[in-house]
Amino acid sequence: MANHSLIGAKNTKKEIRLDLEYKKHKFYITYFDEKMTTGFRDMTQFMGFEYKRYESKDIVWNDELGKPDLDQSPYSYRQDMMQYTHTENGSSTLKEGIEFGYSSPRFEGINTRITLNGAWFKTTYSNSASILWRPGISVNGQQYLYTGIYADDNGNRRSSLVYNVVVDTYLPSLDMNISASLQGDVFRRNLNLNRVAAPYAYMGIDNVVHPYTEESANDPLLQHLVRPVSKTDGMEERRPFTFNANFKISKRIYKSVKASMFVNRLFTHYSSYTYNGVNVNRKDDSGPYFGMEINFNI
Repeated sequence: MANHSLIGAKNTKKEIRLDLEYKKHKFYITYFDEKMTTGFRDMTQFMGFEYKRYESKDIVWNDELGKPDLDQSPYSYRQDMMQYTHTENGSSTLKEGIEFGYSSPRFEGINTRITLNGAWFKTTYSNSASILWRPGISVNGQQYLYTGIYADDNGNRRSSLVYNVVVDTYLPSLDMNISASLQGDVFRRNLNLNRVAAPYAYMGIDNVVHPYTEESANDPLLQHLVRPVSKTDGMEERRPFTFNANFKISKRIYKSVKASMFVNRLFTHYSSYTYNGVNVNRKDDSGPYFGMEINFNI
């Protein structure tokens, strides 16, 4: 079935960059802003309907017609609310960030260079379309026949400031390069956006949308549309400083062959933090690992 309301997902991105250089000291900084409010998302929909229910044991058979005689068969009226999903342009992604980097010249005497790069990112995922939800309860032995319409659902925001510092020294007499790097997070922030507990509208078996008012919230049936919301919604998880230390030695064996040995995560540190009243102690469970590389130039 064709979905004529669906349009192609589009995003807009703005970016500006500044490059500076002074006496072989190089620096750059880039700011970007990216927005997409028409992303694809599977959305749940509901439709109420009434029908006649026949019990097979009570069906009256018509021999002349060769089929059941429904006019003579007893039945009962039933109400139901069907749930189905379809794709909509209901997803929103907002990205913002700053990337930066610095590279020094090699200092005379020690033949060492310092390189720094890092970035700050912030990404917000949310809905750009209303959410329909129905509680999974029964009333008087029948499924619940009302659906709430909510402004948002399950949005989150993630932000971080990451860095990577590399100090490398070249030994020309040995044709060898020795480098050490320190990388990690200055901070990370995770936030589940506040979900609205009460709907702004609701729909019944008549498929007509009604506003959800204070009177609705006090109604014995409609009060079930106020959905449970986690107490951690709107509570930011703030993860502090981390670092991983890595070392690498590279040497040219022949003119076209270069061998390297490295050890990553030789030293690590993950600062503890508190979230929702619980102290979280972090540690590196993976430990250091070693390796070797060989590069050929043909």
